[in-house]
Amino acid sequence: MNVKRDKILSGPGSIGWNSINLLSQEDINVDFISEFEAIKSSAFGPIRHQFKDGRVEISLSPLNFTSLATLYPYATKMFMDRIYGTTDLPLVVTPRNGAPVTVVNAQITKLPGIKYAAKGSMLKAMMFTGLLAYNTDPATLANWYTVGSVGSNATLAGYDLTKIFNSRYSLVWNGLTILADDAGFDVEFDLKLDHIKGDVTPTIDMAFVELVCRIKFTPITVTNATPTTGEAQYIGSLPFGTQIGADPTYSSAVISGDTSGDQTFTLANAYVSKGQLRYGKNLRQGPVTIEQTRTVTSNLLVAPYTFGTV
Repeated sequence: MNVKRDKILSGPGSIGWNSINLLSQEDINVDFISEFEAIKSSAFGPIRHQFKDGRVEISLSPLNFTSLATLYPYATKMFMDRIYGTTDLPLVVTPRNGAPVTVVNAQITKLPGIKYAAKGSMLKAMMFTGLLAYNTDPATLANWYTVGSVGSNATLAGYDLTKIFNSRYSLVWNGLTILADDAGFDVEFDLKLDHIKGDVTPTIDMAFVELVCRIKFTPITVTNATPTTGEAQYIGSLPFGTQIGADPTYSSAVISGDTSGDQTFTLANAYVSKGQLRYGKNLRQGPVTIEQTRTVTSNLLVAPYTFGTV
């Protein structure tokens, strides 16, 4: 059998969504997922499968960004707010060579983690999920995604060296100034969404349930206005000595670079949930986790995080 080399496709692509363009550190993966449910029989076992749900998942690790507010849109979402709504927001994957794919109705369903460090990439893996277009027939493929005309040597938009941030970062919490080891400060976002679907429809929307944010790091130094020895200073930041049933010590945790224009990240109502001391070849002060708790002001959830610049 003959093989035509020009029919074997590979090569990079870029993503356009909500007025931003994204390039990825690794491959951009577009997964077309169909879920089927088996009809069971006591006599024969599963005898057929019926379509139950579908979605398109687009995963990448952004190289850089043009708008953190666009990549992290859920800071002010209220419990059970819908994230898709009635206006479809298309996502277009444009390859350098080949046909662009348009997912007609996409939203962010996994927020990228952030690494604040002097080296390495700032943004971690994220995911968009494409659902059926608003008020359309799921049996029509174009209501999920479309494939455009084949092109060659297309421009891959999104590269901006000024949006790849590396700097020396520190964290301030409850009067303590903390420097991390060479792994830096890792910010994680745990987003929980409920799928909304009907008996005759696939998932048509998702509702915001919860967003938990945390910062993980291994301190190399912990200082405040009244320095003490390493272990004593470190242990003093942990929440022991608290009455049962009492709240932990809340204080905003602020990560910031040391140069004008560097990024800042503020985690509101933050508390220490884990600390460690190590005795051996590793640094004495072990990994720390700082988490946040959601609070309500004027009947609205307070944003768990904010972004800024030095």
